[in-house]
Amino acid sequence: MICWNTVRKNIPGRDDRLVSIIMCVHGAIEVTKACLKSLYRHEAGEEFELIIVDNSSDGQTRQLLQEYAARYATITLIRNEENLGFARGCNIGFAASRGARVVFLNNDTELSPEWLRSLLHPLKMPGIIGVQPKLVFPDGTIQAVGTVFSDYSPMGYHIYAGKPGDFEPTQSPMRFKAITAACMGLMARDFASVDGYDPAFINGQEDVDLCLRLGGGEKVFAYAPDSVIIHHEGSTPGRRDNIEHNRRVFHGRWADSVRCDDAQHYANAGISATSYEPDNPDWVEAGYAVWRPRQVRAENEQPPLFNRLAAGTTIAIKIACRERMFLDICGDYHFAVSLAAAFLRKGVRARVDLLQDWYAARTPGDINLVIRGKVRYEPNPLDTNLLWIISHPEKTPAREALVYDHVFVASNIWTLNDENQEVPFERLLQATDICRFYPENEMNAVSEQHLFVANSRGIERSVVKHALSQDMEIQIYGGLWEGLAPSEWVRADKIANIDLPAYYVSADVVLNDHWEWMRIGGFVSNRVFDVLACGGNLVTDRVEGMPREIARFCTFFDNEFPLNDALRLAKETNTSEKRQAAASHVRQYHSFDQRAGVILKSLAKERHTTMDDSQNAAPKTPPNALVSL
Repeated sequence: MICWNTVRKNIPGRDDRLVSIIMCVHGAIEVTKACLKSLYRHEAGEEFELIIVDNSSDGQTRQLLQEYAARYATITLIRNEENLGFARGCNIGFAASRGARVVFLNNDTELSPEWLRSLLHPLKMPGIIGVQPKLVFPDGTIQAVGTVFSDYSPMGYHIYAGKPGDFEPTQSPMRFKAITAACMGLMARDFASVDGYDPAFINGQEDVDLCLRLGGGEKVFAYAPDSVIIHHEGSTPGRRDNIEHNRRVFHGRWADSVRCDDAQHYANAGISATSYEPDNPDWVEAGYAVWRPRQVRAENEQPPLFNRLAAGTTIAIKIACRERMFLDICGDYHFAVSLAAAFLRKGVRARVDLLQDWYAARTPGDINLVIRGKVRYEPNPLDTNLLWIISHPEKTPAREALVYDHVFVASNIWTLNDENQEVPFERLLQATDICRFYPENEMNAVSEQHLFVANSRGIERSVVKHALSQDMEIQIYGGLWEGLAPSEWVRADKIANIDLPAYYVSADVVLNDHWEWMRIGGFVSNRVFDVLACGGNLVTDRVEGMPREIARFCTFFDNEFPLNDALRLAKETNTSEKRQAAASHVRQYHSFDQRAGVILKSLAKERHTTMDDSQNAAPKTPPNALVSL
């Protein structure tokens, strides 16, 4: 049906900037609708085309696919008169695609902001052939992060399945011998080199077989923890009809060549795995039962958070970014993306609303979380509205906060008061995305001596002012520096957020300063947390009220202690052991996952308060908006 020689011949002509998402559909209209809605609701972070292969779906599903294809020019719809199965369907979709990178995506998934850029980033690493995201069930528990093999059987299993979405060992990248095709990113040339998926498998084991053929049993497949996707596993009709057939074929092909690797994964993570059990005792003798440890526990494993929003409710994170073209340089956008992923790992759906979507995207029952920037949001009193003041406190009068159900302030000293009353609020500092900012980063980056990642903001930045006065060179990555810094200092107009960790890890010193209002108000920037989480060597200006446990890992400069002295001190005293301790501390106490937990607990408390007062006043929170289990 497919001439693979022709496909391979055309590989050099594929578009390097385009990602081809290939999706096979056979019915399952509700999950398919949810998948497509999420795909076009969230910013993917990459230019993509969507190849939908309709494997003879029912009439309603077919109509849905036709409507989406008519609405979006990025969709190519291919219809098969019969259900050709996952392997053949994906191969057909691949042959019709145009991108140099391809992603095979199940129609029973729901996407999150920036999922695609985060997913495909590891393909830039040397020795990586494919990548998968963190797949979670709707309740936030893990469905799959990678496939491992036990010493009892050549049949692989999903490691850490059923654990909480923020289970610590899954918060950092890993490498595997195999990954799942529920969402799998590859280079088109590699997929074509082995003639794609083997149709000998019928909706099962095709992905593991493909990985072993591509990787030869080596750990050349990456797991991207900062890409989070909901997976409604097994939603397609007939998905489990051929399990025994597929395992028999796989066992016959790989029984003598697959080697155990799960024990090493557990040992590296300090995990205790005990009492392996087969999933089907009848298949033990034949050799194709899947053996998994009954209990998997980390030494300091935390219990999951059981606060859940009602079904269908979404946290709408509102940010004051005006144009999509500026997303890459909008710090609040990356802040919101990381927070949305943290909510998803807690089993709570979230989206990011730009300024233009603040009111148009409103859905009754959603919970609005406003990340206060330079623009004020006008809350609807019928909604549940939360405010998080993370910057520009001078622009947020106390009377504005009074209309919110709950207010968070990212400072340990700033107080939200007006002339007549004290406005209640909860202190909640900024944070870091520990799934992206981590010490052992394998990406290549320019190793700078004095790295300063910042836009000028049209003002004389403190770091640059000190460097100029002391005749010392720094390396700037950012925009709008003409006339404010020597042109030879400016290396590039930006570094993509996804590439920042590698620069932080490789730099001798990373420099940072704050807006004056943030500095005196105690609003510690998230760059401080990001750099420390990477184990970077940080030199920053002094921030009033900075938590002592953070301050002890920083080196400060000011008018009394010049920048060049601070740089010398940082290089002498910030040892690798000290930087590792900083990374460990920040990852444990200052992650977006921790902040998301605080917000959800506050929501649950607000819900209980509203219920207690409901006899005397009409509740602001919609009925059933929150459930605390």
